Amino acid sequence: MVDLELRQIQYFLKVAEHQNVSRAAEELHVAQPALSKTIHGLEEDLGVKLFTRVGNRIQLNEAGRIFMQYARKVTTDFANVRQELEDFKRTDNATVTIQQDISFAVLFQAVIEFNRLYPSVNFKFYNSVYATDERNEMTAGMTPDFEVYSTAAPDNTANSRTLVKEKIQFGDPFSNPLSRRSSISLEELKNMDFLFSGPLHTSINDIMTMHCQLHGFRPRHFMDVTSRDDVNYLLRNGLGVAFVPEMTWYYMTREGGYKLVTLDNPECRRCINIRWKDSGYISKASVLFRDFVLDYIPKEIENIRREYSLE
Repeated sequence: MVDLELRQIQYFLKVAEHQNVSRAAEELHVAQPALSKTIHGLEEDLGVKLFTRVGNRIQLNEAGRIFMQYARKVTTDFANVRQELEDFKRTDNATVTIQQDISFAVLFQAVIEFNRLYPSVNFKFYNSVYATDERNEMTAGMTPDFEVYSTAAPDNTANSRTLVKEKIQFGDPFSNPLSRRSSISLEELKNMDFLFSGPLHTSINDIMTMHCQLHGFRPRHFMDVTSRDDVNYLLRNGLGVAFVPEMTWYYMTREGGYKLVTLDNPECRRCINIRWKDSGYISKASVLFRDFVLDYIPKEIENIRREYSLE
């Protein structure tokens, strides 16, 4: 079995490039006799001559041309391996920062799966509402690696993607007669007592307030609570009604206690987007996570839609 060294292959390629041992030796910064000995040893290992002498020059023969195809592949593969390992080392103990204005369960699932592939990468999440708060340890002007945010319309640019478009539905306790409806118009809700999760200007609150105002009323704030978990708990216990995003709240709405009624006039939706930093220092870990998220989340969303029969 032939046991070749990478150095032999690299020297062979340089000689083949120049078709001259002296010039190759000069570029490789090795003595000509040492280079000639290496090429001769390679030919002995392979059991064939790789070069034919023509006057003062040498040129590849047929065996040399065959060997060169594989030699190039070996050196290319080795370079790729080194680059891959260097990139991997740069992920060691790296921290990926994510600023968010919504809580998106599928994003956390993506972080968990990514962490299994790259366990040395750390994550730090910030709530954009408290972006400059001391509790967040984020200073004013700091640019996070990623921002996860929602909008009324898709946001696809050079450095952002819409990950999911979801319906906003009417969450109604079973004790309310409207829960027996399959759909409802927004105007029918003007006298309802709504539960809203804080802070006041979350995307879901702003989007639905805008829709209501376009239909001539402001939703009545029956109770403002701290989180969507509080909204879910109160709905399940028959207190108030709420606007409920279909996808980002899907795991809570499976608990029962209330029904999601479709808003059909108008149909209300919001988009969950991710934006990544495109200037300044961008770590290899961030690039790896971006590519992973853009592949993982759309597939996971489709799985959830199929499992829970969501549109």
